[in-house]
Amino acid sequence: FQNELSKVAESEKWRLMAPLRYGLAVSEITIIIITLNYVPSTTRTVLLFRSGGIPSLHDARFWKLRVAVDQASLLFGTLFWGSLYTAILIGLFSMVFLAIILNKELAPQVLNIFASFLGLVITVILKILVLMIMRRKYHRGYYRTNPAKANLLGIIIESWNLGLTTQYMIIRCLKLLLAATLFIGRVDVPFLTEDANNLGLLEIDHFPLVFRKVRLTLQLIGPCFCD
Repeated sequence: FQNELSKVAESEKWRLMAPLRYGLAVSEITIIIITLNYVPSTTRTVLLFRSGGIPSLHDARFWKLRVAVDQASLLFGTLFWGSLYTAILIGLFSMVFLAIILNKELAPQVLNIFASFLGLVITVILKILVLMIMRRKYHRGYYRTNPAKANLLGIIIESWNLGLTTQYMIIRCLKLLLAATLFIGRVDVPFLTEDANNLGLLEIDHFPLVFRKVRLTLQLIGPCFCD
């Protein structure tokens, strides 16, 4: 019995090892990509400051870059740990995703999810084709060549989208979560816009500002480039 159990365990070992190796490979690739992006991003930030692409002295928010310049000491730690956390999370997501696909017991559920996704893709492709034909037939830019049929088409599309948008929102949530995970290690560029980054007095992501402070501090020893 033990020999049979060992044979079964050995034959199923690849289902465990494949996700682990895949997760490690994805983590390593993630760290390499993030690291390679920092050099051109640093150069781009400096050039934007020099060319006025990033407002400086004439900007009402420039005072934020002039206070607490000692925060430059935060940069190395945020670069290191942010990249590491991003790699670990992306690697875990990849490992779990592949492990679920390779799991025998979850195979029916995986097939159902894949079938639903395939159905959504086919529906979206069909919608795009139909809309391409109808737009050319009933619309000319902002104008309707046949108002009655164009209005009827609008009602049909709105009813159609009422069902499709449920899955659109799920996909949007997944994309935003993935993007947020990827940007944990990217403290050189803001993930959120100026408006979305502030909730009242709370600043959600402060580290891109710290990165700009460091760039300004290092550049001030050379020729002045503030506008």
